[in-house]
Amino acid sequence: MKVIVFGIGKYFQNNKKRFCNVEIVAFADNNSNKHGTVYEGVKVISPVDIQKYNYDFVVVMSTLYSVTMTKQLMNLGIESDKIIGFEEFINKAPVYIEGITSFFYTTRKRNKSNGKKVVALSHELTLTGAPIVFYYALKILHEQGFEVCVYAPIDGPLREKYLDAGISVAIDSSIVDSNDFLIRTFESYDYLFVNTLVFGKIVEKMHLSDIEIIWWIHESSAVYDLAYSAIPNYVGENTRVFCVGNWAKKQFLSHTQNIECSELLYGIPNEIEKLADRYVLHDNRIIFANVGVVQERKGQENFVEAISRMNPELREAAEFWIIGDCKLYPDYVEKSKRIANKYSNIKWIDTVAQEELFELYKKIDVLVCSSLDDPMPVVVTEAMMNYRPCIVSTHTGTADLITDNVDGFVCNPNVESLCEKMEYIITNKTVLLDVAKKGYLVYKNNFSLNIFKHNILKIFNAE
Repeated sequence: MKVIVFGIGKYFQNNKKRFCNVEIVAFADNNSNKHGTVYEGVKVISPVDIQKYNYDFVVVMSTLYSVTMTKQLMNLGIESDKIIGFEEFINKAPVYIEGITSFFYTTRKRNKSNGKKVVALSHELTLTGAPIVFYYALKILHEQGFEVCVYAPIDGPLREKYLDAGISVAIDSSIVDSNDFLIRTFESYDYLFVNTLVFGKIVEKMHLSDIEIIWWIHESSAVYDLAYSAIPNYVGENTRVFCVGNWAKKQFLSHTQNIECSELLYGIPNEIEKLADRYVLHDNRIIFANVGVVQERKGQENFVEAISRMNPELREAAEFWIIGDCKLYPDYVEKSKRIANKYSNIKWIDTVAQEELFELYKKIDVLVCSSLDDPMPVVVTEAMMNYRPCIVSTHTGTADLITDNVDGFVCNPNVESLCEKMEYIITNKTVLLDVAKKGYLVYKNNFSLNIFKHNILKIFNAE
């Protein structure tokens, strides 16, 4: 967290230790004699220069003049949500506990408690598939009166969403090493809610604990080979394992021994519920889009190879978009682009924020998920929610929920099958509106927040 401290008088002197774990980019003070000097190794500036700096918050360090100083900052054009007092700063700033590599972020928002406490383990706090659907699950529990605290090994943008929802967050890099101190801490809770395979050894280590463990698995087959050391040899009677669909369940059962599991699909909020024009087929070229990090598991090479094998006349009747991060797997990207660059109607779009992606959905006619190993791709769920027909390979979890040519299109995970599906759609595009409507029902009946809430609360005995 980057802050500018406004006021370096006695009030700050008495409390400056509380700033030891944030970056003070500047001190601001109304005393012109201090301007340009250096205090505690940091430059002292005039309040009028605050806007020249990059910061998260301006912390007003005064009790008697805090209202006046806040008004002064607002008159200088500083947004009110960037101005906080010392008490609010304490609740936003990380607290370092000596001897433990944890930063605790607390929130002042409180719901009426039902007396039950949940400690949750998230492998990361990015705004990606498994972490974001875990956030939706924990938000449901918090809204139902559970006291929830999330632990993660590294920080990320999802932390702010948790804090805004009233959920505390702890960042501790030692969590993946089954830290004994943390395990003793977890035992003071009623439930341990574990997301992804990463924390398998913690689940194993706590097999005799009184705490009830809910373990939610999202992994593809390839992850088990990379994270084999995280796979537990056994789990206790206190543990229930859930997989995000049948494909994830198959992978889990094939890589573990004598561990039973059930299915728990995720839910995502309906962002377009009030839209009137939910699907409009464009008059010109049909736009097929493949969305996701460009990598072998996602099968973009199959996508461009299938395009290359299409009937030339049909291929020219469409556009093909590949939307996703190309930086992580450059060799695979180069192979895919070598084929794609032969065709002017294949367009590459770099990673976009979720809001931008939802705008792109309005232009896309068909979402193509050519994945070779994808347990339950969120992008397909989002597309169905946005009334976008989807082509999915049989190596995705979503394929088990779709009836081919009825509420979506299912192809085998190979070039020939995908090519045939795209050609069929171009020559039969009048079916797309009906498929879009029925595909939306797949989202509504399986992935809506109401369905998810019912399933989560049933698991936590809170219906």
